[in-house]
Amino acid sequence: MRVCNKCQYLRDFTNFNGADLGLRCMNPLNSPTPGDFPIVVSPDYSCDYFKPFEDFDLIEFDPNKDKKNKEKHGLSLDLAREILNDPQKFQMIEMPDKWEKIDLEDFEEKGIPKNTGNCDPIRGKYFGHLSDGKLYVFIYTFRHEIGDMKLRVISLRRASEDERKMFENLFKH
Repeated sequence: MRVCNKCQYLRDFTNFNGADLGLRCMNPLNSPTPGDFPIVVSPDYSCDYFKPFEDFDLIEFDPNKDKKNKEKHGLSLDLAREILNDPQKFQMIEMPDKWEKIDLEDFEEKGIPKNTGNCDPIRGKYFGHLSDGKLYVFIYTFRHEIGDMKLRVISLRRASEDERKMFENLFKH
């Protein structure tokens, strides 16, 4: 069935920086104005821009970075997928001084593919629980074009005490 909850372009911004931005269609062809991604009122809705999600992996990471993360934190970056499955996951954008800065001339020199996902990449955090029930956080940036955009995981670790308190306060209702 060709419905939004099975589409690659559907993104959940329900708990995004404490705001409920809802479900959004990230296909630029389905956008009324550039950068204005329409709200999906129902995951059962369907449109002409459907692209099956089953072959799309939202997470990517550098294997060398994964090795370093295992050495430093004892955790594989691959566990970010488990955090995304936590129904209480929370996403937030890092402070601007933590934004990744890539000068345009660096793209060619460093062999970085230039695309929408990394022309002005920000860093964000996802908080969520792993199977041990503890709270973890992974840091990410975006890569690739809108619609095919992935979360490039940079780090994954246990949440700090301050982060745990912040998370608990968000879900105290």
